[in-house]
Amino acid sequence: MDEIWVCGDCRSVNSQKQSRCYKCRVPRNTGEMTRAAAATSTFQGNQPMTVLAKVTRIGARYVPTWPIAIPLVPVILATTVLAILVVQGWSAAILPTGQLAEDAASQAHLLTLSQAMDVGFLAGVVLWGLWIALVVRNVPALTAQWPPNSPAGAFFAPFIPWRGWRRPHAVVRGVLAIISPGRSGPRLVALAWWISVLAAYVVPSVVWLLRRSDMGNWLALGFALQIWAALLSISAVLAVSVVVVVELEQHRALEHRATTLMAAQR
Repeated sequence: MDEIWVCGDCRSVNSQKQSRCYKCRVPRNTGEMTRAAAATSTFQGNQPMTVLAKVTRIGARYVPTWPIAIPLVPVILATTVLAILVVQGWSAAILPTGQLAEDAASQAHLLTLSQAMDVGFLAGVVLWGLWIALVVRNVPALTAQWPPNSPAGAFFAPFIPWRGWRRPHAVVRGVLAIISPGRSGPRLVALAWWISVLAAYVVPSVVWLLRRSDMGNWLALGFALQIWAALLSISAVLAVSVVVVVELEQHRALEHRATTLMAAQR
């Protein structure tokens, strides 16, 4: 058995253990050529290949992602509103003396809002995973290139504890780097979104430490909760911005592919 295989798209030589071409990321089971075929088709390999020809050869098909993006946006916004209501409820329960008011009715109401927020958060994470997985799946159909992450890897990115702090942003950045090359604006929006998400995760940790402190600094806790509410609002707006930007960039890439095809067919 050969110890190498040749990529049919870029003619790069890859080791036997590689499942994708190291250069263009084409899967081996799709783009592998024998060394004999590569040697006899050098001229053909040097000819320009349209996006349609590549996409047709690999069998990639574009599937619209907007049916998932449409419910995802209101879920993000509604969950954020619920979180802000919970935060404001706890802040209102802090008395001017710095003590926490003990009101059973208010605490029951806050518990109901918290449970609704948890359900909304879980639904948002699942919808986000389905949406970004389909976006990743569409990249080959739009550009005939492969992103660094698989659709399954994109879906489970937020659920990996030891890598979840950077994987969701890495998935979005990897998609935008391919479908919008040379344009830094979309990637800056994605970066700002992830910084705000990380900040929104850090603040709850600080709040929890204040709550467990022996000092009983409830006023400081109320201030931290207000900051958390502001960060949640910012991260929600930026998350919606990421969804909109990715949808627009997919549409732009689809139009670019169509323009390229029309020019090639003339």
